Amino acid sequence: MHVNLEMKFLLCIFFTLTLLLIVPTVSAQESTKDPINIVFEIHSHEDKIIQSAGGSESFEDRRNVFLSNLEHLDLLLDTVDRYDAKLTFLSVGPWAELCLDDSLKDECFPIIRQLYASGEMIGTHSHNYRYLGSFNQWDGDRGDLTGRNNWQYVRFVNLLIENALGVSDESEIKNINLVGGLPKPNEPIPKHQMLKDFGFQMKQGGEEQVFLLYYNHIPYNPYRVGDTSLSEDLDSELLTISQYPIYNSKVRFDAPIDPSLEHQKSMFLQIYLNWRESDEPKVWTYGWGTHVHNLIDEPDTRERIDEMLSWLSEHFIEKKSKGSVIAKYSNYRDVFDQYERWEIENPGVSSFNYPLEYTDYTKYPYNKWINQYLRNTTVVEEIILDKYTKVFLLESNDIPIVLAFSDKSEITLNLTEYFPPRDVSMISLADGLTESVNPESISLGSDAVVLCMPRECQKILEDESGIMLFILPSWIKETAALWAEDEIDNKTFVNAIQYLIKSKIIIIPHSSDHPKTPIDDIFPTWVKSTAGWWAKGFVTDKEFIDALQFLIIKGIIKM
Repeated sequence: MHVNLEMKFLLCIFFTLTLLLIVPTVSAQESTKDPINIVFEIHSHEDKIIQSAGGSESFEDRRNVFLSNLEHLDLLLDTVDRYDAKLTFLSVGPWAELCLDDSLKDECFPIIRQLYASGEMIGTHSHNYRYLGSFNQWDGDRGDLTGRNNWQYVRFVNLLIENALGVSDESEIKNINLVGGLPKPNEPIPKHQMLKDFGFQMKQGGEEQVFLLYYNHIPYNPYRVGDTSLSEDLDSELLTISQYPIYNSKVRFDAPIDPSLEHQKSMFLQIYLNWRESDEPKVWTYGWGTHVHNLIDEPDTRERIDEMLSWLSEHFIEKKSKGSVIAKYSNYRDVFDQYERWEIENPGVSSFNYPLEYTDYTKYPYNKWINQYLRNTTVVEEIILDKYTKVFLLESNDIPIVLAFSDKSEITLNLTEYFPPRDVSMISLADGLTESVNPESISLGSDAVVLCMPRECQKILEDESGIMLFILPSWIKETAALWAEDEIDNKTFVNAIQYLIKSKIIIIPHSSDHPKTPIDDIFPTWVKSTAGWWAKGFVTDKEFIDALQFLIIKGIIKM
C-alpha cells in the first residue's frame, strides 16, 4: 500500500507538470489591467421644476413637470438598458418629496426601482433650498454658505429609499444613499466633514472639473478627496469619481466645454491611450454627468447618449487590446467596490493627485504627448476601426491630424487620401519623437502615433493666435513685475521663462536664428516695459507672449 501511495504521488506531480507545460500562461498584463469603467451619472434639480412650471407654487403645475421628468427618465433607462449600460441617479430633496406624494408614487416608485437596479444606489444632490415645513414648500436659500439646509435633502432621499425600495434598516438605507453632492459649504474641509457626518462614502463629482482649465480633460482615476478640488488624501473616508458634462454646457470652472459627440469620442480615445500604455494597476473611469431636465430641454442629449453608447459598445466594451478588456459599463457602486479592493492591494499608493492651480507638465500625472496633441480634437472620420488596428481622422481647431495605433507588431498604412504627396511628420505619443514619413507607406508599430503636416503639427501645440496654449501660473506675473522694476536681473527673468517653456507650460514657435550676443547688450527696453504692463493687467497675454517670441528669435531665450 505504501508503494501505491508513492506511485500515486509521483503520477500526480507528473500530470501537474504536464498541464503547466500544455496550458498557456497568462501574461502579467492580462491578469493585472482592469478595464476602463464607463460611468454615467444623472441627477434631478428642483429649481428647473419651478422654472418649467412658470414659477407657480401650484402643486398641479409642478406635478405635470415632474411627470415629464419621469417620462424622460423612463426613456433614458430604455436606452441604457439596450446596451447593458448602467445609470447612477442622485435626487434633490424636493424631487424626492414629490415622488413620495400619494398621487405620484404609483408613477414614480417603479422608476426609482429601475434606477436602483441599474445604479445599485440612490444618492443625494443638494441645492440648499430651505424646507418650510409643509408639502411642496421650499424656499431658495442661495445666500447661505453653511449648507444648513442639506440635512432636509438627505432626509427626503432616505424616506424615498425607505418607501420606494421597502428598506427599513437605517444602516442599509445609508449604504444605498452612498453618494452626496453638496454645493454648500463652499470650502472643502467643512463640506467633506458634513458629507461624512451624513454617512456618505462618496462625494459626487463636479469640482474636479477645474482640471479642464489646465489640461482640457477630467481626471481619469477616482481618488480620496483632499483639502482642494484636485488634491488627494489617502486617509480620507470620501472617494470621488470625475464626470464630464454631456449636456450643452459651455463653461465649467472658467474652462470652455465641448459637449459634442465628436469631442466625447476624442475624450474617450485619450483615456484609452493612457490606459493602454500604463503599467500601473489603477482604477480607470470615463464619466459623464447630466441633469434630468436636460433630457427635456435639450432633446439631442438622449440622442447623443444613444449614439455614444452604440459606438462604445461596438468597438470597445468587452473588446480586448493586448490581451486586456478595454472597457466595461459600471456604476458608482462598481467603481467604489473596485477601488476599495485596489486600495487593499496597493496600500499607500496614489491614485490621482494634482495639488497645483495651473498647468505644469512636470507634475502632470498622465502622458503629456497624448494631451498636447489631442486635447482640443474632435473625431471626424473612423478610417480603420477593426479588432487590432484603429486609425482616426481628427481635427484640432480645424487642423487635420491622424491618430493611429495597432496591437499588431507592425502594419503598413497608406494615407495618401488624407495628406498631400509629400512627407508628413509622424509623432510617437509614447515619447514625442518625430520622424518624416511618406504617407503612401507608413510603418506603424505598437506605439500610438499622430500624423500631420510639419507646420500644422506645431500649430496644434499653439492656441488660435498661434502663440500660447496654456494658462500661466500667477508667480510669473510677480516675476515680470519684479523684473520691470529692476528688482531682479535679466538672467533671472530669462531663467523663469525658460523653465515655463521646458515644462511645456507655454509653447512658443521658435526660430533657428540664435545670435550669440550677451543678454544685457541686446535686451530692448520695450520688452521690459511690456512685461511690467502685463503684470499690472494693462496688456493681454498675447502681447506678452509676442514679446517673449521676439526674445526667442533674438536668441536671448533658448528653447
